Amino acid sequence: MRAFIDTNVVVDLLAHRIHFYEEAAQIFSLASEGYLTAFVSPTTFSTTAYLMERAKKKNIAETLRKFSTLVQIAPMDKATIEQSIAADCQFQDIEDAMQYYSALHAGCECIVTRNQMDFRPSSLPVYSPREFLEYCA
Repeated sequence: MRAFIDTNVVVDLLAHRIHFYEEAAQIFSLASEGYLTAFVSPTTFSTTAYLMERAKKKNIAETLRKFSTLVQIAPMDKATIEQSIAADCQFQDIEDAMQYYSALHAGCECIVTRNQMDFRPSSLPVYSPREFLEYCA
């Protein structure tokens, strides 16, 4: 299965967010074991680094390097950006539209996020981390 993992789930994992870390860790464990192909957008790395810097986390570059071995990077090119801008009225914000169109361009079968309402316009199934783990079980 090709699953697009939203940035908030990545931050849950890498910043060890209380209440959210365990499910995120299970999802990426499935990816490391080859049960799914986890995709993230290129902006996931910059957003995650920024949030981790604000939280005073250490070894951010090394953490992101290790994380990059678990995931595939979904494409984000001019067409993705143009679609995202055009769809702004459907999505809560352009960043969510960019995530969505990256997922589509990567051929993902679903989106995993803690902010399911942000992806209401999605033609792909949108799962919370818990729902996704139940789906994979």
